[in-house]
Amino acid sequence: MTSFSKDTAASLAQFINCAYEVALTPVGQKPPMPAKFPAGYSIVAYAQATDDFWGDSSPEYYGFVAQSAAANQIVVAIRGTYFIVEWLIDFEVGWTPFAPIFGSGNVEDGFYSVFSTLQFVDTNLQPFNLQNYLGQAIKSNPKTSIIIEGHSLGGPIASMLALVSVNRNSALQAPTTVYTFAAPAPGDKTFRDYYNANGPLTYRVWNILDPVPTALQAFGYYQIAGEGIRLVPTAEQLEGYDFLMVNCNHSLMTYQWLLNPKWPLESICQWPFDAASLAEQRQRTIAAVRTRRLKHAAGGKLS
Repeated sequence: MTSFSKDTAASLAQFINCAYEVALTPVGQKPPMPAKFPAGYSIVAYAQATDDFWGDSSPEYYGFVAQSAAANQIVVAIRGTYFIVEWLIDFEVGWTPFAPIFGSGNVEDGFYSVFSTLQFVDTNLQPFNLQNYLGQAIKSNPKTSIIIEGHSLGGPIASMLALVSVNRNSALQAPTTVYTFAAPAPGDKTFRDYYNANGPLTYRVWNILDPVPTALQAFGYYQIAGEGIRLVPTAEQLEGYDFLMVNCNHSLMTYQWLLNPKWPLESICQWPFDAASLAEQRQRTIAAVRTRRLKHAAGGKLS
């Protein structure tokens, strides 16, 4: 069993930061290599899923599969909420059976709607079978470690993906570790109990000032992995970032910084408040939305 390390968790979170960058590219185009991508790793596949809320549906990149031969490691990184429709999915609040595993309980309908459409394509944008890839990797080298991780909305998706993977191939159980950051509660008590009894080793990292990990518990949802890894900001850390802003407490970069201060905070979360960085972030979001509108208007293709 791998023990929890703050440094390791913060470093692994960087893959998810890169997954957010991949999301800026419309599906159908190959994303450019993200900036500050962890050294020694290469992307072997991309994760795609469909955002669907009351008939408003669109495919988006949700992450990727990275591999390092030197480190004997495979990382499946799933991002969290990025586009407006995904925030609506976060607050859909309904129950649905976790269909891939009979008797495993119910999960939040919005999370499952994304998970159920999750698929992978290789770097040539051709279909990629993640289950076969992981199984073959362990068969070829039993010392290979598998990390399946997600932030925010990506937390439940990563947990569901890991649970199904080990259920379909028990050889993946031991080498797989799940990391979630700021993940909301995914399902009912039955799902929680099933996951805790049958899922792989899971580190659920959450900031006590972040409302997202506990929000759905008021509606009868249960968290997995017990109490998780609680991040309690020190007085010194509270002086270092804007903890009064909900998005700063939820930011993956804040989680990295709380785990290891060598990682930078988002500019908008630093004291003093950086209005210029907020304006730049807003313009990047507007540009991404505009690109998608053009794509849809062109029938899903952009030259």
